[in-house]
Amino acid sequence: MIIPEAAWSRDKTPPPPPCALTVTLRVADAASLAGIQSLQGCSNILVAPGTPAEMPKDVRIAPEAEEGSSGDRAASFQLVSGKKHRAAEPAPAATLRVAAIAPLRQEPASRTAASDAAILAMRPLSYATRYDAMIQRVAARRRVDPLLLHAVIDQESHYRADARSPVGAHGLMQLMPGTARMLNVSASNAEANVDGGARLLRQLHGRFNDFNLTLAAYNAGEGAVRRYGNRIPPYPETQSYVAGVLGRYSRLLAEQAARAR
Repeated sequence: MIIPEAAWSRDKTPPPPPCALTVTLRVADAASLAGIQSLQGCSNILVAPGTPAEMPKDVRIAPEAEEGSSGDRAASFQLVSGKKHRAAEPAPAATLRVAAIAPLRQEPASRTAASDAAILAMRPLSYATRYDAMIQRVAARRRVDPLLLHAVIDQESHYRADARSPVGAHGLMQLMPGTARMLNVSASNAEANVDGGARLLRQLHGRFNDFNLTLAAYNAGEGAVRRYGNRIPPYPETQSYVAGVLGRYSRLLAEQAARAR
């Protein structure tokens, strides 16, 4: 049975007209819809949330580093007390992605010391294998810290006695042919190679009396260190080399200390 519209309006409130929207409508304020009868009852209307709260002043936002860039070159921003501090050129806004949000004020925390097993897991895989006894012998003979020899060998060749560099350096400690001849050692013999490298480290340390410069000269040559006023040369490879050896040496010292406890 069909009910006439006039009769419906006398007995009940008529149903709302169909929504005129065919797409989702986004508005900033719900009050802006007041008085627009044709939009009453529409379900495809999104109202923006209220004004977002201000960022806490003790929060730091670090953007994600760009792929292929090292940590010291990656863009970084800090928002501290409402001021933006620019540490490096940021990535374009379209590609800037937040990598971490962390409080600037760290709460004190009690840390449990790492177990011996966990620390030993950081040791180079070849440490204490067939080369360990030989390295100990050379270290005692040349009076060089065996852990330093391990750090240099790991950095130079990753414990590969047959390692060769594109420029001709050879063996565990990557002696150049001219250096091997000067030291009168066979670069292809593992123990002779390490013995020559240990002697070279001793000689360089006697000349520079500085651990960093000794490593820099071992990598780039004594002349390069002299040319730059007895400073680490500004070669990325040499600077990375010195940092790498020092990092490995520090880890080995920590392992040794942990084992002694």
